[in-house]
Amino acid sequence: MLGSNEKRLFVAIVALAWTGIVIYSAARHWGGHVPAPPDLSSFGAGVISSNRARQVEAAFAWTSLTNLQPAVNLNDPFFPTPGQPAPAPPAAPAPSTRKVDLLYQGYYSTSQGEKRAYVLVGDQLLVGPIGTKVLANLVISDISLRTLTLKDDVGKEIRLNFDAKTTLEIPL
Repeated sequence: MLGSNEKRLFVAIVALAWTGIVIYSAARHWGGHVPAPPDLSSFGAGVISSNRARQVEAAFAWTSLTNLQPAVNLNDPFFPTPGQPAPAPPAAPAPSTRKVDLLYQGYYSTSQGEKRAYVLVGDQLLVGPIGTKVLANLVISDISLRTLTLKDDVGKEIRLNFDAKTTLEIPL
């Protein structure tokens, strides 16, 4: 078995030999030559290049440059014509409802036995007894351990389960 010094010496010799091979190969081809260009006459390159040359000459000919006319009466959203105001963007219809997140978080009983519910309305925490107005037309009608019942002006009931977010769409 080789010791650590012998291993290092072996790796150094291999690296030196590899470097020598690379340097020899580069020096041997140092004064190399450029390969001859391929003969493309069989592919019709002369025809292609002459057609391209004629197209370029025609595009930049003096007669084609003098026949150019400025574009007029074009609608350009970035540069309105003088004297005319820029077109106004269409107005978005005003929303008639908005969405509100409600979260029933439980209740507590006072010393008189009155229950007060914790309701998270959007980002605001509301604490109140039965009859408390939660939203514009919703009031608390019943408080229990698992559900909170809300009633609107018409008498429609909405039940909120404990710790379950409910999204309501209310009129503005």
